[in-house]
Amino acid sequence: MFTTISSRACLVALSFCLVSLTACKSDPDPSDTDPGDTGTDAVEDAGIDTMPDVGADGSTDASTDADDAGVDSGSDAGTDAGTDAEDAEDAPMVDAGEPTLARNVLLIIADDLGVDAVSSYDDGSLPLEYADTPNLAALCGGVRFNNAWSAPTCTPTRGTMLTGRYGFRTGLLAQESGDVIDIDEVTLPRVLTDQVPRMVHANIGKWHLGNSRALGNLDAPNTMGWSHYAGNISRALPAYDDWTKVVDGVEVPTTGYAMVEHTDDALAVIEGAGDDPWFVWFATNAPHSPFHLPPAELHSRDDLSGDAMDIRRRPEEYYLAMVEAFDSEVGRLLESVDLDETLVIFIGDNGTPPQVIQSGITGAKNTLYEGGLNVPLCAAGAGVVNPGRTSDALVHSVDMFATILESVGAVPPASDSVSLLPYLNDTRADSAREWVFSQLADARTRTGQALRDDRYKLIRYEGEPDELYDLLEDPFERTNLMPVPASDAELTARLAELEATMDELLASE
Repeated sequence: MFTTISSRACLVALSFCLVSLTACKSDPDPSDTDPGDTGTDAVEDAGIDTMPDVGADGSTDASTDADDAGVDSGSDAGTDAGTDAEDAEDAPMVDAGEPTLARNVLLIIADDLGVDAVSSYDDGSLPLEYADTPNLAALCGGVRFNNAWSAPTCTPTRGTMLTGRYGFRTGLLAQESGDVIDIDEVTLPRVLTDQVPRMVHANIGKWHLGNSRALGNLDAPNTMGWSHYAGNISRALPAYDDWTKVVDGVEVPTTGYAMVEHTDDALAVIEGAGDDPWFVWFATNAPHSPFHLPPAELHSRDDLSGDAMDIRRRPEEYYLAMVEAFDSEVGRLLESVDLDETLVIFIGDNGTPPQVIQSGITGAKNTLYEGGLNVPLCAAGAGVVNPGRTSDALVHSVDMFATILESVGAVPPASDSVSLLPYLNDTRADSAREWVFSQLADARTRTGQALRDDRYKLIRYEGEPDELYDLLEDPFERTNLMPVPASDAELTARLAELEATMDELLASE
């Protein structure tokens, strides 16, 4: 069993590798159910060797240019959030040359974890309580993205990452049972199979993209291209220590703690790959409800009884314990990963749930405010040049698609996805996007869209007046600038640009 002691040992080793990464490379070129309920959640739910097997012809007809993806290139974005960049001033620099690629990729997806719950994003503006997460802190010691957006709920975000396309194109917009991925979608594992045939790839953990008859029911992940799948097919777990695991279409009743089971399954894939490169999509359910008490060795909060009454009384404490358990299992994964060969990406799938989000944050999961959209996104390991940096670029969960493909030498099909590889390689300081977009469609709450540029954010909830916020001056969205005064010509022009961009995007094919 992985312990807190080994987690901290992993932190030391990982931090050392992050600080000395360049020296290691000698050849540079976030629901509404009762927190104590054990039922399903009702609301949610340089110099690494390049890949030798990138397809027979090494390319496809698809372009990865940002314009082809429907994204303009241009302005610098965001505010200066955090001091990690200052700490990196004395780090050895690596000259930018050919893109630095990875042999393996580990994508770690947290379920219902916003930036308010990750201490690496603490800028001191709010008195927030954080879980002890040394392993996530070490990953965020690579490159930390301050302005990363996702969809505000789980299914749409997973859809963007798997396909590289926004939800209005794929139909993956909400958590409803009818929202299932189309069998003909081009997916990450399908592209990898075509272009990097030696690569072992697996999806571990929460699927939540449909298991209709058309998709082969429990075989849905495999139908969509994954060579191996082990996890829970839909929504939240009924309990973390009593659930049904699906392994390549076969149901297996399971009493092992879910996060530990997921980690064991991921490690089995990594170890079983042998000499072949691998990609693991690791999407454990934590810290999504039900907010049950994790095994004692996975967290540091010894004042929690675990009984239903205590969970109802202070769900926030159980949520933070689950964040610590998630971090501990991330540490166990990292102990088995060679960062000289492996790119590790950590992202939250949406903001923190409303019943556990801390005071001062506007919005939460299932909203279009920053508390629902702004998620942690960090990368470390192979391909991350000059670690210890932060980026204010506008980025999105949809960008995982192109980033992962390009990081192993594959050519992404044209999509909404923009590769983050230039940021990881330290060859781009400004934003490849002039704007970033998100969307919410949930009959139980509200339906709408949000779009922001480097400063202003437009929110359109259907049937309600538009909202406009200045995220530089008002990051917690306290003051709605609508209606814009006619005398403010500059703000009027910026609003018109946001409106036109959103209309054009939603009308595109």
